[in-house]
Amino acid sequence: MSKKMKTCFDVLVAGGGAAAVRAAISAADAGARVAMVTGGDALRTGSTYYPLSPAWGVMYAEGEKDCDAFLCEILSSSLGCLKPELARRLVEDSAARYRDMQSWGLHFIPLESIQLKTCFGSSLRGAVLDDVSCLTPLLWKQLSKRNVCMRSDLYAIDLLMTDGRCAGLLCAGRNGEQISLLAGAVILAMGGAESLWQYRCAGNALLGGAYAMAARHGAPLVNLEFIQFLLGTLDPLPGTLFYHFTLNTHPRLTDGEGEPLLNRLPDGIAPEACMDAHALHGPFTTQDESMYIERSILRRSRESGHPCPARLSYTCDIRGMKPFSRWNRYLERAHIDATTQSFLLYPHCQGFNGGIEIDAQAGTCIPGLYAAGESAGGVHGANRMGGNSILSTQVFGHIAGRNAAGFASKHPAPAQCQGTFGVLPGQDCLTGGEVLQRLREIMQQYAFLERNEAELLLALDSIGELEKSFDACAAAEREKTPLPFLAANALTAARLIVTSMLARRETIGGHLRTDASIRTRDGVMQPQYLNR
Repeated sequence: MSKKMKTCFDVLVAGGGAAAVRAAISAADAGARVAMVTGGDALRTGSTYYPLSPAWGVMYAEGEKDCDAFLCEILSSSLGCLKPELARRLVEDSAARYRDMQSWGLHFIPLESIQLKTCFGSSLRGAVLDDVSCLTPLLWKQLSKRNVCMRSDLYAIDLLMTDGRCAGLLCAGRNGEQISLLAGAVILAMGGAESLWQYRCAGNALLGGAYAMAARHGAPLVNLEFIQFLLGTLDPLPGTLFYHFTLNTHPRLTDGEGEPLLNRLPDGIAPEACMDAHALHGPFTTQDESMYIERSILRRSRESGHPCPARLSYTCDIRGMKPFSRWNRYLERAHIDATTQSFLLYPHCQGFNGGIEIDAQAGTCIPGLYAAGESAGGVHGANRMGGNSILSTQVFGHIAGRNAAGFASKHPAPAQCQGTFGVLPGQDCLTGGEVLQRLREIMQQYAFLERNEAELLLALDSIGELEKSFDACAAAEREKTPLPFLAANALTAARLIVTSMLARRETIGGHLRTDASIRTRDGVMQPQYLNR
């Protein structure tokens, strides 16, 4: 049963990460009454606050010449798979948004001072946050100053529509009840869908809900096939993002049997070249020799019938090397000795480059609906420069907040607007938790780092079978929890992602189709597969 909240707002922000916070701040500064629907622990879940990441970086450019150079780097790394007008806006607003974060009390270390280039970048540009643990209290302070209402007790599950525009959010309460929350405008900043995979550098909350909610009401999505998979640790500290920069020291990489991992490379490619290439970027890409590290891990996993991580052991003492100071500090705090400890590495899902298609005003095709952060698409392409994810949360979060407030000032929240969950029910056979467990198995098996048409079609069939066996509303009523609604949206998001993977019939950037050729900046080449 749906019931309407008595309190209405000018702007509702769905999400609690960097993009949501930035949007809420900017909407409030524009005079709007703002509420954030965060679902669960506010300002603690999602990619922004992921505790097992040694670095939290942000890019920015100062001056016209630097902006032009930065834009060229973005366009080059994207391989043409983005909206140039969004990339230009990202660059032009970068310095102002970086200074905003500094004014909130966040302290950054310039990458130039530690002589590190960002992923897929060619310049010593940008900075890393000195202490990620300071994020939550400093962001709380900014939101409190602006009287932003925090609704951590509610989970956004669908859009409310009236007269062709978005007029609020349908939410689920902690006991699974449906609640309508009205507003003049809505901003979706709920992150990506990393939590749809078993191996991920993310918590459990990133289930692609924003993608499902927007698509259900006709908003197009772009680039969902461009997903960042990075080497993460299975041991020690499972789920930690491995510090890829250290690969240029040429550590020892072996498989589960102690044999060299990179012993079956194509002719003319040396193991050292693979490691040197991967030291330049963390995310998997098909654009250089680095891809053979992940593909070697996956080949051995196929041969053994279960995940077979690589074992990495440093062959030199990295503890005194300045470029690796953040990694060394991270390991020290965890009481890990890099000179004696080996690391088990396996590809983990870490980020989404696509999402709901937005314009330069962070608007969607639905009036009153805006998107930012990983929920938005078109800002990033086939590869994404390191630090541009956080930058985009600030640039387009600010734009979304300001424009949503302007829209709401002309289109107040309606007097009433009821809604019910818009997913057709199947049979009431599964719980929300069972759906998510099976869905993660499907995505891990058929829609992981290596993809082909036959397995992606199997993924769609398997998702369809889950949909037929699941009634979210009935499960929520029985289980007294919002999880079934989140699981239903996760099924929709997974279908959208797999469909996007099927639609792009080429290998480019982080999208590897084993049944297609590789497109490079200079044209098309046939892929060199590992010797079988």
